[in-house]
Amino acid sequence: MSTKPIPLGPNSLITNTSLKSSSLTEIDFDDTLMDRISMVNARINRGDLDGMAISGSSLDSVVFENCSLKGTVMVNCDVSGLIINGIHVGKLLNLITQGKES
Repeated sequence: MSTKPIPLGPNSLITNTSLKSSSLTEIDFDDTLMDRISMVNARINRGDLDGMAISGSSLDSVVFENCSLKGTVMVNCDVSGLIINGIHVGKLLNLITQGKES
């Protein structure tokens, strides 16, 4: 069974939705606002996430593979378990923060 993709246009709004444990491939979330989204344990492969804004959402244990995250900004986010290209960013930020407080 073949499914036809449903495109999200620029400036889309996705709100109050659960995408838990979803697998999203070749998705275009460019300039999309995600508000109150749960994507716990989701996998995104070959996604365009440039300019995407996420507010009040959970991305715990999401795996991004071969995705574009250009211009990504995180504000007031818990990144304690964030790993980017094998680098544990949460631990790194914790070390930097501790060094500034000394």
